[in-house]
Amino acid sequence: MKIIVGLLFIFLSLSSIYSTAFADSVAVSSPRFPEQIQRQKLLDRQKVISLGQNDPTVSSADSLKVLMNIFYSDQFRKFSDPEAPYFMVMSKDTHLAMGVGGILLVRGWEDWNGVVEPYVFSPYNIPIPKNPARRQRLYATPANSGFFLTLLGRNTAVGDFMAHLEGAFNGYQRMGFKVRRAYIRLKGFTAGYALSTFLDAGAMPRMVDGGVYSGTVDRANILVRYQKDFKSGWSVAGGLEFPNTYIEDVSGSVEACSPYLPDLAAFGQYRWDEGFSHVRLSGLLRTLGYRDLLSQRNHNKLGWGLALSSTVKVIPDLSLYGAVVYGKGHLSYLSDMSNGAHDLVAVAGCPGVLQAPEAFSYFVGGKYNFRPELYSTVTFSQVRNYENLPADPEGYKYGLCGAANIFWEITPRLILGAEYMIGERMNFDGSHGSSNRAEAMFQLSF
Repeated sequence: MKIIVGLLFIFLSLSSIYSTAFADSVAVSSPRFPEQIQRQKLLDRQKVISLGQNDPTVSSADSLKVLMNIFYSDQFRKFSDPEAPYFMVMSKDTHLAMGVGGILLVRGWEDWNGVVEPYVFSPYNIPIPKNPARRQRLYATPANSGFFLTLLGRNTAVGDFMAHLEGAFNGYQRMGFKVRRAYIRLKGFTAGYALSTFLDAGAMPRMVDGGVYSGTVDRANILVRYQKDFKSGWSVAGGLEFPNTYIEDVSGSVEACSPYLPDLAAFGQYRWDEGFSHVRLSGLLRTLGYRDLLSQRNHNKLGWGLALSSTVKVIPDLSLYGAVVYGKGHLSYLSDMSNGAHDLVAVAGCPGVLQAPEAFSYFVGGKYNFRPELYSTVTFSQVRNYENLPADPEGYKYGLCGAANIFWEITPRLILGAEYMIGERMNFDGSHGSSNRAEAMFQLSF
């Protein structure tokens, strides 16, 4: 399997070289990709409310487009993030704009061959053994519907800046409202509650399900990050992230210690095709502490991770996606393994000892646009846990997940989608289970 993934990334690299060489060999402007067409439609319909009398020599529409570039230039935008607010209030000098927007999202699905809890489809949560009373289920939820406030500005002293506050509901039977993002971006710095620097949001195609594709990194932290973008297409970033560890507690023998050092995360990236193609190498370092209650001693384990991810525009209508993640003690950063306490786990036959388990995951996929507003993605992913001497024979060994979907953007703010997903979970003792899901969604951004 590692050979297959390696061949995939060789193909992605060759595709990127070909794309760059082709772009350099012709004396025409870059092609307008489907995503650009849809984005332009959205900006053309943006509504501006001006405060006071604007400078007559400055176009409010042109100024708004400049400010919108600040909003959409974020390389950590996920497919599930809202579009810019439909109505923007602009200051008199056109250097400041503020908008309040939101997402109305309703999803419905049918599980069969085993019900997956909670509402996000994840191989980790496939039941083993199956409960005969819960072989199938029809369900719907408005989870991930929410509101946000965005402030965009340009200042001669500090440059471009953006403040963003976003919250969302997590369901209707157990209704709750939680903060999803709360950060400010200024002069290359990002501070607040934002997506981890170890995550590559640009290597995740859209999906109907409420989570992200299995095998990818999915984590938000309180952080301070600095990012530098170069005109050559290169970007580098590094940051300190307030840790949130998931360490197994073993009653009477092991207890998790409070974290006292930040996680360190960084990446180097090269972009081309006007930013719609890229390759990124990311790294993570963290300290994981626990106390051996039998010897009354504290211990620290080093956790680390490496991720290679890429998106390549083979042709304007076809994009390929891929990611490989490997490390130890990083499992809470993975979309599948974050469902349990796996950063440090017990070792069979060694009371009072925890290990940082080794894990390998990958994700591959493709997206094809039949039209700018109509597109489909097909993906496959795997997460494999190489835990040494597992204390729990029914523990998670590996998971597989495949998905195919189709989306129709009736307007750039109104999206319909349908998806089929299949997953399998294998435990260390050989027991396994699988499940299927068909789902549909309606999403309105405003």
